[in-house]
Amino acid sequence: MRRCDFCELPLDGGCACALRTDRRRGEATPVSEIHIHSSGKAHLPGCQHQYPSGVSAPKWGWVLDADPSVWRRISEGSPLRATHGNTDRIATSRCKDCDV
Repeated sequence: MRRCDFCELPLDGGCACALRTDRRRGEATPVSEIHIHSSGKAHLPGCQHQYPSGVSAPKWGWVLDADPSVWRRISEGSPLRATHGNTDRIATSRCKDCDV
């Protein structure tokens, strides 16, 4: 049984991470930039865990003009590599505060 990397519930029996109350089912989260911390955690701009002036290489990497569906796919099984800043940064999880 496959489980969600974010909430750990079964993908076909309880996981609602891809659903949002203010969006229709199947509509992607509007994301254009994703910041990747040295811990492997992905954040969105404006996250309380970061300051705009603090998002810089070598501690951070980032992806500009990210595909809208990429945010929900970030996981151990679907990592995201930074394309700017420190391009060695790879996100394998999403910040829970950003993932509202």
